[in-house]
Order: sequence, then C-alpha cells, then structure tokens
Amino acid sequence: MRRNIHFIYYLLSLLLVVSCEEDYPKHEKEENKTPVSQTLPNEEYLEGWIRVKFNRETGDNIQLVTSPSGDTRTGISQVDELMTRLGATKIENVFAEGGEFRERRRKAGLHLWYDVYTGDTQDHAETRTMNLFGDLPFVDIVEFIPVYKQSQSPAEKYINRPYSLAVEAQEIRKTPKEEAETFPFNDPGLSLQWHYQNFGDKPGSQAGADINLFPAWEITGGRSEVIVAVIDGGIDYSHPDLAANMWINTAERNGTAGVDDDKNGYIDDVYGYRWGYNGDLETSVPASGEILPLDHGTHCAGTIAAVNNNGIGVCGVAGGTGKGDGVRIMSCQVFVPDKSSSDPYGNTQSSNGFSDAFVYAADNGAVIASCSWSSPSNSEKDAIDYFIQYAGTDKNGNQTGPMKGGIVICAAGNLNNEDKRYPAAYERCISVCGIRYNYMKAAGSNYGDWITLSAPYGSQSDVEGGIYSTYPMESPNGASQGYGYKTGTSQACPHVSGVAALILSRPRATQSGFTSDEVKEILLSSARNIDSYNPNYVGKLGAGLVDAYNALSSQLEVAITLEVVWNTSSAKLNWSHTNPNEISYYEIFWSQSPLTGIPPENPPAGVEKVRINNTWTSGAKREYQINGLKSNSRYYISVVAVNGLGNRFGKSASGHTLNLPPVWKEKDNQIYFEEFNRITTLDLNNYFYDPDDDAPLSYQAISSDESRMKVTLEDSKLHLSAVSMGLCNVTIIATDSNKAQTTGTLITMARDPKNEADVYPNPVTDKLQIRMGKEVDGEVRVQLFNSAGVKVMDANVMVRPFEPGTIVVGKLSSGVYTLVIKYNGKEIKRNILKY
Repeated sequence: MRRNIHFIYYLLSLLLVVSCEEDYPKHEKEENKTPVSQTLPNEEYLEGWIRVKFNRETGDNIQLVTSPSGDTRTGISQVDELMTRLGATKIENVFAEGGEFRERRRKAGLHLWYDVYTGDTQDHAETRTMNLFGDLPFVDIVEFIPVYKQSQSPAEKYINRPYSLAVEAQEIRKTPKEEAETFPFNDPGLSLQWHYQNFGDKPGSQAGADINLFPAWEITGGRSEVIVAVIDGGIDYSHPDLAANMWINTAERNGTAGVDDDKNGYIDDVYGYRWGYNGDLETSVPASGEILPLDHGTHCAGTIAAVNNNGIGVCGVAGGTGKGDGVRIMSCQVFVPDKSSSDPYGNTQSSNGFSDAFVYAADNGAVIASCSWSSPSNSEKDAIDYFIQYAGTDKNGNQTGPMKGGIVICAAGNLNNEDKRYPAAYERCISVCGIRYNYMKAAGSNYGDWITLSAPYGSQSDVEGGIYSTYPMESPNGASQGYGYKTGTSQACPHVSGVAALILSRPRATQSGFTSDEVKEILLSSARNIDSYNPNYVGKLGAGLVDAYNALSSQLEVAITLEVVWNTSSAKLNWSHTNPNEISYYEIFWSQSPLTGIPPENPPAGVEKVRINNTWTSGAKREYQINGLKSNSRYYISVVAVNGLGNRFGKSASGHTLNLPPVWKEKDNQIYFEEFNRITTLDLNNYFYDPDDDAPLSYQAISSDESRMKVTLEDSKLHLSAVSMGLCNVTIIATDSNKAQTTGTLITMARDPKNEADVYPNPVTDKLQIRMGKEVDGEVRVQLFNSAGVKVMDANVMVRPFEPGTIVVGKLSSGVYTLVIKYNGKEIKRNILKY
C-alpha cells in the first residue's frame, strides 16, 4: 500500500502573518525520498517539534504513558525506540479526546495525529526527525508544526481611530434628521461603517461599494441559535458591545472552577477556549478556558456580531436588532499575547491549537468558522473536514443546529499575488479577497482563480477608509479605547461570515434547515459582479462582492397558498403568501394543457398569461378572476410571484369549470297507494333536471323496505308497486354524464281504504299510533274509557296521511280500554289492550 508522506519545507522569503501572514508550502515526498536539507528561519515552524499521523492500525493501539523520568512513550516499540534514539522526550495528541464526542473524533481519525518533541533546536534537527519518522511503515504523514505569527505593519497598526462610549454624536454622525432617514439602528459608530452601506460621501468612494446590509436588516438582523466560531486571537468577551452576543457555555459558567462540568474534554471553557503556546519559560502561554482579549480577534468579532441597536459603539453584520437576537460568537483563541513584545495585544504568537479549534467549535455548536489568517500549507485539512461534516449535530449525528454541517470562511491573504493561501484555497472553504470603497481590488489583497468572494478590505492610505469595529476595552494600545480601524482580508473575511450567519438566521420552511453547500451557493449566486471595475482581475475576485440583501432575498421562502373558485365560464383566484413585501409582481398562466416546463417569458400557443404588479397592502389577500373559460372543461392554472432579483415562486392548481350536478325539483314527493300489487309509473325527468344540459340523466332507485314497496326502473321511468301496508322511502340517485350526482327521496304510503282507522300496536305498552285515510289531514278528537266506563283521556291529536297521530298511554293501568275517535261528524271505536 502506497503511503503519502508529506514534508513541509519553508521559503526564506516568507513570514507568517494573520491574513497577510506569510506561511510555508507543503511538498509531497515520495516513499524513500529524502527532502532537501535547508536552513529554516525559526519564525516559520515550532522548533524542536514535528507532527505525525499514524495509520489506523497503529494509532488505535497507542497508549501514552509517562516514564518515571518524565518522558512520554506510546507503547509502540518502533516509535519508542526511535524517540529514545532521537532524544525525544514528549509525544502528545494534536486533538483532545473530546469528552462525549470521543468516539466521533476517533471515527474521523483525529486520534491518529501526534506532536513529537525532540528538544533539539539545531539546524536540520526537525528535518532529520521527519525523515526518520517518515521511514516508519505505519506513518502516513509527517510535517513541521506551523507557527502563525501576527505581523502587523505600521500602516495598519496605527490607523486605529480613538472612540469612547461617551464620544459626542456630532463628531461622527449626521444631523438627527439625516440619521433617522439613513441609519436603521441607533449605534453612533454605524455612520463610520461605510462597508455596510456606502453612500458615496467619502472622497474617492462610490455609492454601493458595500455589502448592502441595511435592506437585509429589514429581513433579519440575526438569530441567537446561530453560533460563529472566531478562530483567531481572543475576543474581549466583557466588551459592552460584544458581551450580549457572546456564546456562553452555561454548564461551565455555573459549574466548578477547574472541573470539566459539561464533559466536553475542556475545562472552564465559558466563552470558548484558549490553546497554549509552547515557548520558553518566559513566553509560554498555557492552554486554558480563560480567554485573553486581543486586538485582531476582537475586531473580527465586532464585524460579525457587535450588538446592534444598543445606543453605543458600532454594529455587527449579524448583531441582531437590539432584542437579544444577535448571532453568538465563540472565541476559539489560537493566537496568544506575545509576552516578549511591547504591544502583546497587537503582536501575538500562534498556539498549537489551530486544528483542535475547528473540532472544538464543531462539537460545541458552531456552524460557521471565521478564519482571518492564512498559510501556504493546508495543515488543517482533516480538522476542517471534521467541522464541515459534523458541525450542527450531536454525537449521534442528529441535527441540533440551524445547519447540518459547517461552513469555513477564510481570509485570502494580503500578499498582492495569486499564490494560493490556506485554508482559504482549500476547495471546501470559502476564500475572501478584499476591495476598497470604490469597488476596486485593495492593493494588498491576494487574488486568483481560487478566490470565492470579495468583501470590504479597507484602505491603508485613508484612516476612515478602513474597517471600523471593536477593540479590547483594556488594550494598552493608546490609539484604541474599545473601537478602531483595521484593514486587510482579515477584515473582509468576517463580513462574509456575518452574511452567512444572516442566511442561517432566516428560518426555512423545512425543519432540516440548510446544508453548507446550500449556504455557499446562496453566497455565490447572490454576489454582485465587479469585473467591470477591475478589468485586470477578471475572474480573479471570485463570484463578486458579497451582498447581504441579495443573499437573503434569494433564499426567501415564499410559500403561496392558492384557492380557486371554479364557475361554469370563469375561475376566481385568491392567494396569499409569506414575505409579501418582497414580491414585485405576479404572473398568472392558464391553459387546458399542463403548464410544466413552459418558458415563462414566451409561453407557447394555447397558454394565456397576465402580469399584475404587487400593489396590495402587506396583509391583503391577492385576487384575480379569469373569464371566458369553457364550461365543464379542465384547466391548469399557475400563480408565480417574482421578487426584485427575478427569483420566481410558484403555486399551481388544476380543476374543471363547473359541471353543475342534477337538480331535484323539490316537487310533491309524497305518493299514496290505496291498492296493492298495482303498478304506478313516474317519469323521473319530471323530478330532476340538468342545469348544464348534458346528455340525459341516468337513475338509480332504492326502496327502504322491499316488503312494502317494490321498485323497478326502465330508463327514466320508475315503476312502483305497493306490497303491504305502511310507510316506505324510495331514494332516487340522478347522475349526469360527468358522474355528478344528486339524491332525492319519494315518500310512499300504502293502506287499505276500507279501514277507517288503523290503531297500533295493540296490545300497547306506551305509545299508541292512529293512522286514517288520505282525506284525514288535521286534528281529530280522541277519548279513552276504562272497563268501568270512566273516561281517562280526552285530547285532540294531529293525524295526517303520511304522519300518524300519537297518544301516550304508558301511565295507564293495565286492562282493556275503549278508544273513541271523532272526526268530521264520524265516531270510530276500537278496543285496546294495555299491558
């Protein structure tokens, strides 16, 4: 099996910086090929250390133990023997075990990575160690450990404009009237943040050279469930313009100091985590949950999510609306103060935790990683892959965040060339280059066909042309009092991170939310092309300038509800939908053929189209009536809502113009029979009609009691024949040629007219029924006498041909009674037995 052994050597001319940090290239070494020996500057790699990835079979069996002398060993004889030979005293995991995420990290192979410390800082010592480890048959990768060193130029370092919380608004804001008309939030520093909404009021600037943020804020300002990991220097988590939007690990905040309360493998990580710097005794910074605020990370965090509408300071792209709805920022501190510098807040050392920071962020809820640093090497590829795959999910892979998977956004670097910088150039990341406030590429920004997007970079030659954001409140840098300017792709990157956070802040109709590929596609497809401003860089500034409003508008979930009321020659449409204010106009199509796949700009013959501007008020129901349709015909209808970007959202329906069902004429439906077994014939066309004048109706007839009334049909002729005395319903079902039906009922009564009165049941226990001939239709007098001749009842009872009269005898004593019925001068007597 071929092993890919990667060796990293460094160019003497490159220096590591954040964004403009110069890093080192990585070159593949074929098996048994020794890399060229060189003298390497100490700043480019961690002296005395190398990084190794073992194959899974070996890595699964490594068990680190510490000898009595303090040396660390693996339990793998060949490794331990080589370490002894080299005088290597320490080997440690690159990635933490991860607490409850341990098994997922191992599945991803993160446990196979180790850092080996030889302590030998002589020339070529690391190269020799790499060669020897690379020759081990179970080592897949061996490389130097990068040292990312922040190296700010004086031009950037001292363009910080002082701004205190108490600064008078007149210094930096327009008049109250102009302010109210222009700025959506009350943060006084918002007027300095041209990079959000550029009005072209600065000399040399051009209106629109911004991220088009203000109209986007009308859609959403953020969502607290969205967590952005700022993998950078520490964030000032107590800053009054950041504190409310900090991610907080409540288990650790409310837990016991020095204890991993949430079992995630990191102790006291309240606002994130700080990885250590392995320097000498004076400069080393240990790993800790305590975040040490630094200029660079705090500035980037402010661009992403400074608290909006709180009356102080500045705004963040996804900082909310002042209602606690800003996105949350997690401080993954991989740059630590340079203790040897007079300005440790501005000059930093890179820790050994860059790779683990991505994994920590994924396991603790972040779905966006913002990385304002770069290198010629892609050392963090495995960690980035882990973040992209597992962010937003629990240890079992179930989605817990607003996106299943993560997105990594990276600064392209400030070397003003096309050299690829990593992780930005890694195809799974989003790389961000920079523009000035006139759409033109910033002089220092990298460019190339590997760039994904452009965003505001600022101007080093113009103080107020820089990117204005937060600084640590306690920074010893005299030029900063909590806020200041910076320039670079370091500043462009968090703009894109903030817009990505806004995209995720817009809830989707589907419960699953977004995928990272969808977010990336939205960012790219909604960007504004700026090639015309940069003819020398066509195709080298990515898809264009990131546009917050376009990004949110393009992914608006316009869910249309459509109701169609069909008539014989018309169809009345009523519809409503979400986000009505985002729609410019509607297009309505109809045809007797399916509308699938028709070109909306030029529909084929037979397809009718009308366009209606959206002039309705926000909450109103939209309506339109299509006239001139053929009756009893199938039509296909589609309502399409079109927004300002030309995005189309449709809802379709199909149905028939009305075929009215047959109508029951509701004429006299009672039929009285005084003879048995004699046929009476009715023409049902006299009882029903078809308002559509379709073909002749067809009929069904059902007798409720065939022992009383027999029915037969011959076309529309219904033949009825009384079989026995009593009431019976005959149900008639009329059906037209389109299968539309209507039901009517004939009520029949059959009795022997020779009997003046039918009294039943007899014997009786409770209710006694009295039925008389068809000529009796009204009240009759009823008297009841017991066997002693005493009258026990005298009442008027309603008797009708189809409704017998009723008297209640349940309370009478058992015995024989005489019933006397008086009607129209007649008197009818019947003997009744009462039980």
